[in-house]
Amino acid sequence: GGGGGVGWSELLKSKPDGYTLGYVNAPAVFAGYLNPSTKRKETIDNFELLVNHVYDPGVIAVRADDKRFATVKDLIEYAKKDSLTATVNGVGSEPHMAALNMNKQLGTKFKPVQFSGNSEALVNVLGGHVDVLLVKVGEALSAAKDGQIRILAVMVPKRSSQLPDVPTFKEAIGSDITYHSFRGVAAPQGMDPQVVAKLQTAIEKAMKNPEHIQKMKEMGLEIDGTKGDAYKQMLKKEEATMIGLKSLLGW
Repeated sequence: GGGGGVGWSELLKSKPDGYTLGYVNAPAVFAGYLNPSTKRKETIDNFELLVNHVYDPGVIAVRADDKRFATVKDLIEYAKKDSLTATVNGVGSEPHMAALNMNKQLGTKFKPVQFSGNSEALVNVLGGHVDVLLVKVGEALSAAKDGQIRILAVMVPKRSSQLPDVPTFKEAIGSDITYHSFRGVAAPQGMDPQVVAKLQTAIEKAMKNPEHIQKMKEMGLEIDGTKGDAYKQMLKKEEATMIGLKSLLGW
């Protein structure tokens, strides 16, 4: 259960015997309990976090023929003076957090516009109805290759292997703001440490399968592999970012 749907509740009610596992999508999972309207008591601390499977980097892009912005620096400087619309897909979603974080830390005036999905967001940017496209690498690749959009920066610490010529946000403007999602495997809390270790070994082996690596690359996804406590710390850092934006999210 990615963002905390039925699957999430069912997972946490299951026996911690290693036979029921779930896929956790962060930061969406945090919105599943930080938003008071969900009335959830369980948090990320209720999971046995096994292995983070993939790291899905985000990008900031504009329409290919938008002459206003040659670089991401141009875009940010412009957005400090004038309001620009940016695509987001859900309150507390990764692009929504990125837009709010830029407004909070850089003084930009990005106005999030909600869409039901990335294809709808892309159509609206290509049609000139929205200024800025905030999507993941995998969702932007074909439109960039077709010359429909220009990807100005990847909003993660390292350049994407799929977009080696595109600078990181930090390289381009010196900002540590990131935009990405993590998707990993979790179980109910209270598992036998030997079962945890066995599952982690099996998941790691599957992740190293060459066919799997190739498939993930084609989708624009980076295989990660952070596990156990390091995985939990990684998620806690992401959770803290969302907590810092609670007032801007209306929570």
